[in-house]
Amino acid sequence: METSLVFSAFFYFVSALVLALLEIETEGKFGWGAKLPTWRKNNRLTEKLIPGRPATGYWLFVNLLVILFFHSSFFNGQSWSLEAEATAFSHWLIFLPVWDFCWFVFNPNYKLKNFKQENIAWFKGTKWFFGLMPMDYIFGILGSSAVAYYLDYLNNGWDNLIFNGCFVALIVPAIIFSPLYHRLYWRLRKDQKEA
Repeated sequence: METSLVFSAFFYFVSALVLALLEIETEGKFGWGAKLPTWRKNNRLTEKLIPGRPATGYWLFVNLLVILFFHSSFFNGQSWSLEAEATAFSHWLIFLPVWDFCWFVFNPNYKLKNFKQENIAWFKGTKWFFGLMPMDYIFGILGSSAVAYYLDYLNNGWDNLIFNGCFVALIVPAIIFSPLYHRLYWRLRKDQKEA
């Protein structure tokens, strides 16, 4: 296995985690931008894109930033090709559920034990995979893996699937170390609670 694949997966995982931590700082326990001063729209298009949840200005611009992030290499010397675009798309698809899941794992108002449909207001109207995770996550992981498999098939290798496996596997140590972040989160707010 190439070391660069592991480092690449690690970099993208840390990016997803940092983005999740930034959102925890921004939203607190009110996910999906519930208390943010942003616009909210719910219509047929938004229902197809993000079932059971409204589109918000916050959601739109954070996701546009992530899409730009995955295309930044094309503006830093990498030549654009259909294969390079498919790789960026595959990485983006798997990034989304991992980023979102990290929000729940690291948010001390939720934690892994509360990652259940009935505990998450903005996921109550969505379908879940055997009660374990939102179908959005399944579509992201399977869609990414399908594109990765196709790319690997074309190149007679396993690079993209190895990247996906390493990227998702990093969830395990993240879960193990998340209680340290929960304690830090509350310790940094101790003075604010008492004031």
